[in-house]
Amino acid sequence: MNWKAATGLAAALLILVGAWFYEHRSEALYDRIIHQQGYEISLIQEQVAVEFFLQPEWIPDERDEETILHLTVEEMHDTKIILEKVRREGNQFYIELDANPSPNRISGQLLTTSYVNSDGSYSTSNFNDRWIIMDHEKKKIDFDGYGMGDGPGNLSSFSFDDRYLEQIDQGAYIRFSGYNLYGYRLLESGVKLYIDYAIFLGSLIALMLLYRKRTEQENGLGLKLVGYTLLGGFTFAFNDFKLPLGFFIYLVFFQYTSSNRRIKHLAALLGLALYVWRLF
Repeated sequence: MNWKAATGLAAALLILVGAWFYEHRSEALYDRIIHQQGYEISLIQEQVAVEFFLQPEWIPDERDEETILHLTVEEMHDTKIILEKVRREGNQFYIELDANPSPNRISGQLLTTSYVNSDGSYSTSNFNDRWIIMDHEKKKIDFDGYGMGDGPGNLSSFSFDDRYLEQIDQGAYIRFSGYNLYGYRLLESGVKLYIDYAIFLGSLIALMLLYRKRTEQENGLGLKLVGYTLLGGFTFAFNDFKLPLGFFIYLVFFQYTSSNRRIKHLAALLGLALYVWRLF
């Protein structure tokens, strides 16, 4: 039973750590920044451009074929600009470009195709000259007709009639100026969230250390230590002040437990310490 309790605490710790890393991966951070969930964001520059050379061997020879590239053509402002693929579909030739930000947890800059509104919503850049295609001599190609697409995320695409491919048979320079540069920083509420995560993780570690300090075998000791911690931190609200009612209950009814008294007392004190922390 003791072995099972220790295994349970270790599993809970691993799940917590895994969840923390999952919630703080680049994609999740970017989503919270863009939706201003715990972050402040401000526009620094519009129409930031990236330019790269499209190699002729990347262009499919036949219709309804594609070349998967997933090639980083530029990296700036903690954002990778990735040429995902080129493809021919019907009589159209498509270029697909993506932006992959890797934001910092505290503050920094990033590129996005979106305009972020103050209410947390966002819209896509929509100016007509954000795509410019030039031949290998950097002469701009004027198309009779073309198409543009956006999404999901920061994916952008440009298409034109494949009869123009003969003009880029020696390669082409692609210029895309559809990115907006934003600065961001973690708000005080976001900082508090990180501190809460750290305290919760530290509490689990402390409980595991207390469990290892047991002097007697006791069924369900791991869960009992969690219970003593919750009891020690339990409060009763009186007007605007919260009284540590749980710790008083522990002192009156539970402090003279017959087995593993010391570590149970420390677990209750841990709960009291968490109560004191919440006061500040």
